[in-house]
Amino acid sequence: MARERGLEQEMLERVSAMLSTFPGFAQIRRLHVQLEPWTVENGLIPPP
Repeated sequence: MARERGLEQEMLERVSAMLSTFPGFAQIRRLHVQLEPWTVENGLIPPP
């Protein structure tokens, strides 16, 4: 769990740096790293 939190924090820092000129309402404040692939079979995306 701590490893994923470190990864999430690193990704958030990188994204925040890229979006620093965006207005406050467009800033990303939280994110979640999903290691499982998004597929129709596991229900993470709808079928086409």
